[in-house]
Amino acid sequence: MAVARWRLARPVPARLRGAHPPRSPSSPPGQGIPLSRAAPYIEFPLEKLAIADPLSAPGAGAFVDNYPSFFGVAYGGSPNLARVVDVALNPGQLYSVTDPGDKHSYAAAWYGGAAASARSLNLTPLGLAWPPPPNAYLPALDQLWPGGATPRGQWTLQAGSSLLGPYAYSTVQLAVDTLSVIGNVTGSPDTVLFFPPSSTSAPWAVFQGGYRNNPLSDGYGLAFDVVWLSPQPGDYLVVTAESPDERRREVLLVMDGRSAFRGLFPVAFNADVSSLLEQLQLFIYYTATSNNSGGVQVSNFRSIEVRFGTLAMP
Repeated sequence: MAVARWRLARPVPARLRGAHPPRSPSSPPGQGIPLSRAAPYIEFPLEKLAIADPLSAPGAGAFVDNYPSFFGVAYGGSPNLARVVDVALNPGQLYSVTDPGDKHSYAAAWYGGAAASARSLNLTPLGLAWPPPPNAYLPALDQLWPGGATPRGQWTLQAGSSLLGPYAYSTVQLAVDTLSVIGNVTGSPDTVLFFPPSSTSAPWAVFQGGYRNNPLSDGYGLAFDVVWLSPQPGDYLVVTAESPDERRREVLLVMDGRSAFRGLFPVAFNADVSSLLEQLQLFIYYTATSNNSGGVQVSNFRSIEVRFGTLAMP
């Protein structure tokens, strides 16, 4: 788990200087995905932030800190996110390898008590007491438990290479074939797909596409760009995918017109399915209220490739 602090419409591990936004833990998207492939793709909205030098004066930009304890990664391997303050928590001193639930929720518990506990023990300020973090915070701040599982050990961090290992992500163009359409879907996934408003005869505009992801590749997710024209409350854009092996469709993304972003917005999500021989199936559904004359444009399909560093955490 990685604790999130946000000021945007979606959770990201960020806190804006001078603001007091709500705070909540974030969880990796998807269900039933292997641990080694659990990866929330919050980098896209994160990179839209003007992330400031964490040691700079308030008002210079966004202060971003990241607290993974079980799921989650260090951002040091991504050059565009090098100013994120990574805190690698190690719940292994308290919970066994057979207790992933408590390890997963440990980040939220640690973060919630860090500021007050550090202050009571006369330790360096932590968590909600930031910014600024300690001057020595690179490449990461690790929970090493000096002296064992003691209160002081729990609230002591030491700069060094992240216990979780860094990771790097990138995107590559993804070839998507048109398998079928329902409703007046026009265009091509190679250029731009246009989903018109629904009608009485076709309440949903549906695109069914096929793409490939080799099990030996680094492809862990999908991304594409969305332009929503005249979004209205009651409009919906839904994306599902189906594995050729399980033959079961899962919902990957739901966007509604009330909270739709204006202009071009990159969408990214976990889609950890692969097949050596068969195409994977992607479904995009769009429906709109009767008074909507706009529509949705979808373009620039990409595969998200993730490369992980070496884990040092027990």
